[in-house]
Amino acid sequence: MGFGYLLLGFLIWLNPVHAELTEWLAYTLMLAATTKLTMYGKGFKISNLIGFPALIISFVSFIFGGLQLIGMASFDSGILYNIIKTALLILGYAYKLAFLYGIYEITKFTGIDKQSSRAIYCMLVYALLFIFEFLMSMRIIPAISTGFALLLFASLIVGLIAFFLIFACLRMITFEGDEDEVEVEKTVKKSWIKKLKEMSEEDN
Repeated sequence: MGFGYLLLGFLIWLNPVHAELTEWLAYTLMLAATTKLTMYGKGFKISNLIGFPALIISFVSFIFGGLQLIGMASFDSGILYNIIKTALLILGYAYKLAFLYGIYEITKFTGIDKQSSRAIYCMLVYALLFIFEFLMSMRIIPAISTGFALLLFASLIVGLIAFFLIFACLRMITFEGDEDEVEVEKTVKKSWIKKLKEMSEEDN
């Protein structure tokens, strides 16, 4: 179905400790999910276009981070390190916004309005966090410890909301052929499987 891989990948993405060592794995799992979900929303298609170059760059970051961790090299002050860091910052937020828009599309189409509202909320917060973090990384606003602490706290909160949003999709939306019987909330329309099939046919 896809949401399981998406959930696991996003959970790994929430790791704040040596994120450069795990980000490539998160992208790998999430791309495995969004590739399956491309027929159900333009947001998932866009996330794929963003995710594959982000996966490559994150793997390069993983190699550099590993070399630095074992003391074989130092890249913290290099131009290449700054380019990779900025690229991953932009691509990371763009990927989050894209797949969240895909979740908004699929939850809106299937009538799960509560979850579609959460998707919009997460998109707005991530957009604000990107602006704040980008301005700090470019030294346009002071990169102080208080700012980093607030950024980390806000990222954790919205990350948890997004995590449970994906979990809700995993629990509530099952495509035809995945399971014989599923339980969904009352807000979900009875013809949601048919609607998803129509959605994919219209998109094609």
